[in-house]
Amino acid sequence: MYQCLYKSSQRTECDKITAHNLFMKKILFTGCGGQIGSELALSFRKIYGNENVITSDLSANVSNDLKESGPFHQLNVLDKKALGEIIDKYK
Repeated sequence: MYQCLYKSSQRTECDKITAHNLFMKKILFTGCGGQIGSELALSFRKIYGNENVITSDLSANVSNDLKESGPFHQLNVLDKKALGEIIDKYK
């Protein structure tokens, strides 16, 4: 999250504080192993911060960029227990 304070007449490039990211804590992406999912997740990490975007896929065979840039979990979303554990971990 960006920590820029400004007067309304002094808006700058770092004024990315918006209502949705003031209240949102974490984002969980599922199915990030494909081209679209991995690119979207990496873009979200640039916006919201690497540690705020948790990625997962059924396969462990995903891009190194995705694994190394922030949290990644091999996850079957039909496994309610495993999904719940990840959600609880990043609350």
